[in-house]
Amino acid sequence: MFYAVKNSFITFLKRAIVEQLLKFFKFSGCSFMDLELR
Repeated sequence: MFYAVKNSFITFLKRAIVEQLLKFFKFSGCSFMDLELR
């Protein structure tokens, strides 16, 4: 029981982290491109 809860919690954390990273890259993607071009 405990392991199942732990695994689902870890999966939830991974999903949240990935979503935050995608949001971050979406917002700063343009500035990253500008830096690459310069």
